[in-house]
This record gives sequence, C-alpha cells and structure tokens, in this order.
Amino acid sequence: MDSLAILLLAGGYSRRMGQNKANLTMEGQTFAEKIAAELSSCGPVYLSVSADIAPDFSANTEKYPRIVDEIPHIGPLGGISAAMHQTDADAYFVCACDMPRMNAAFVRHLIRIWEQINTDALLVRSRSGRIYTTAGIYHRNILPLIEKQILEKNYRLRDLLTASKVFYLEESSLGELKNCLTNINTMEEYQKLSEW
Repeated sequence: MDSLAILLLAGGYSRRMGQNKANLTMEGQTFAEKIAAELSSCGPVYLSVSADIAPDFSANTEKYPRIVDEIPHIGPLGGISAAMHQTDADAYFVCACDMPRMNAAFVRHLIRIWEQINTDALLVRSRSGRIYTTAGIYHRNILPLIEKQILEKNYRLRDLLTASKVFYLEESSLGELKNCLTNINTMEEYQKLSEW
C-alpha cells in the first residue's frame, strides 16, 4: 500500500452555520478533535486551515500539524493542493470537518478497496448520484491536474473528477458505515445530533 495521510479540511467559513464547524462539539470534543483522534490510527493527520482562521483555531488539536492554504478561500481543492505540496504521502484520505461520525472503520474499508484498484481517486456515490468529494481517497498523481485547474481559476472538485480516473463505491454497499457520511451544515442539523 502506498503511504496514506489523513487530511482534515477545517478551514472553511461555514456560511450556513455562521461559525467554523471544526469547533462545534459532540460528546465533549470538537468535531475536528473527534475526527482527528478517530482517524489517527489510519495514518498521520494533518489539519487543512486558512491563514486567517489558523491563529484563532480553537479545536483542541495542537498535536496535529497544520497545512495552511497556499491560496486562500478556494475550497477543498486548495487544501488538497497545499497538502500535496507540503507533505510527501502518496495518497490522502480527505475528510470534511463537518462529518463528526466519520470513523477509522470507514477509512480502513476504503483502504482495502484502494489496495485492489489502480485509480486516481476513490469516492462514494449515492443512489441519487451525489458524490461525496470530501470523504474519499486522492492519489498524489492528480496534482498536475489540480495545479492546472488552479491556474485556470477553476476550483471545482467535480471538474477534477471528470479529468481523472475515479473509482466510485456505491453508498448502498456500505451498510452501517454510510452513517459516517452524515454531515452537519446547519444549526438545525447540529441540534439533531443529540437525537442519534
């Protein structure tokens, strides 16, 4: 297996939530702290942050190195690009910080599949066609495509996937692991977490 690192995307503005979702709490931990601790058994964990957010980042995750965006405010594509420039892993499990139910079993399941295929990315796709772009594995060999898109000021991950060789894992095959993909975008969704 190629070396794999965990990239936790924690630098967004979370406009719908009105605050950095990485600092929301669940079971006595911030989302970022909980996800990072859970996934640390799968590989080294890096937190992707924006330069203007990093100084005030209060997610209690000081032991995890920060990857500061090289180009601010261009979304997940910028975080992946910065990680590939600043670290030397062959592949990255990229995870949004708004998925507090993400766990190591999910990542290990993807790794087992990843070891059997030859592809640029491994992502989950729902029956309705939704692609979970921030809960999958990306290989370093897509970096030239990422750099090209950034030069063209095209920051859409979907366009990167169109130009790449991607293996799509159907969400329906995940069983209980599909709960890991639950993401929290609004205060209403956050309040419902306590009902789980």
